Amino acid sequence: MKAASAGRLVVLFAATLVTGVASAVPFGGASAASIDTAYDMERMLNEPHPLARDYGTRWRPAPVQPHTPLPPRPVAAPPVMAPAAPPPVVIAPPALLPAAAPSAPTLTAAPADPQAIVPNLTLDESGTPSAAATPSPPTAAAPPAPVSTPPPDRVAQRATGGGPSVVRVGGRSPAARPKGEGWLSEIRVGALAHDEGPFSHKKEQGVDVNVELLFNSPEFLKYIWSPRPHIGGDINTKGDTSAFYFGLSYEWEFWRYMFGGFSLGGAVHNGHSTNAPIDRKELGCKVLFRESVEIGVRFAEHHSVSAFLDHISNAKICSTNEGLENTGIRYGYKF
Repeated sequence: MKAASAGRLVVLFAATLVTGVASAVPFGGASAASIDTAYDMERMLNEPHPLARDYGTRWRPAPVQPHTPLPPRPVAAPPVMAPAAPPPVVIAPPALLPAAAPSAPTLTAAPADPQAIVPNLTLDESGTPSAAATPSPPTAAAPPAPVSTPPPDRVAQRATGGGPSVVRVGGRSPAARPKGEGWLSEIRVGALAHDEGPFSHKKEQGVDVNVELLFNSPEFLKYIWSPRPHIGGDINTKGDTSAFYFGLSYEWEFWRYMFGGFSLGGAVHNGHSTNAPIDRKELGCKVLFRESVEIGVRFAEHHSVSAFLDHISNAKICSTNEGLENTGIRYGYKF
């Protein structure tokens, strides 16, 4: 009994709630009078959504409104900066400026040009030096310093840098030699050990005084590399064999100041050709072949010192051929 009463109360409460809601929310102007009122559902379904006009529906999209661009935003002009005023210049009164010490006038050499103007320094009333232009007295130009020209063979030697390359020292070529130059190129003197050499047997004694003259190479010898003609003599101090000789000399310079060379020619002697005493040489002929070699050092442009060896023999064309050699040192002076 109590359960049936409770059920009726629940149904009554629900009906009252539904009736209140229906009366508060109108549908197309209809209002629910009671719980038994019939509603027109078709009218409710066809009622458009309140926002359908602005956003459209699935079957009827909203019309696209044309895009209206926004007006351009005004740009403010940059502010104009006024130029900065220059800093004030403060000038001290003349009484506050320190007095400048007068400087001593500078002595300068007068120019070579007679018309040149040199400053004449004076002091004004305030003690400041001032220059007054006055013409300087004419001065004589200094004479140019003499220029010494080294011999052409030394110029050629320096052009090679002093290396091992060789340069002929027999004097300048005939074409390069100035007209009127002397015919004598060099003189050499020395002391030689008589009958001393690698191929000579020691039979004769004494020391030989050697004197030799070398001449500038003439024009016609340019075809055989311009040797210098020479004449000379070996004079024995003990009365043994002496000789007079002649020939052609070839020489080269190397390593800056060194030189070396050889000569070829003939000799005439006063010794024995045959049947000589036991302490003398049998040279076979009166006229013999002569060869020499020499190596030395040149200094102070004109001077030289050298080691020297000469040899005379007949090359076995006569009956006997002992040969004679002399070895020593020589001093030379080149003109």
